[in-house]
Amino acid sequence: MKANLRKIKKKRQYSDEFKKELVTLFESGENSVLELQKLYDVNTVVIYRWIYKFSTYNKKGVRVVEMKDSNIKKLKELEKQVKELAKAIGMFLFSKNSKI
Repeated sequence: MKANLRKIKKKRQYSDEFKKELVTLFESGENSVLELQKLYDVNTVVIYRWIYKFSTYNKKGVRVVEMKDSNIKKLKELEKQVKELAKAIGMFLFSKNSKI
């Protein structure tokens, strides 16, 4: 027969200084919310709540969105492609104008 085991929930209280420190780390770009969760063993929902409460950039009604590394890489690749295409179009137009 299985033992009736329950997981005991940890109820922790954090100081405002600690909360503000994590928000500062997030705002500076040093760590993502997921990294902060892993480093400090704090739920991501709780960290986002602190960001909304203590962020210097946060305004009422604004949602904080964090881009994942893969999205940032894709964005940089697309920007690079745009620059290359603009350069190619510029060369194409320049070569057409010189023939006229």
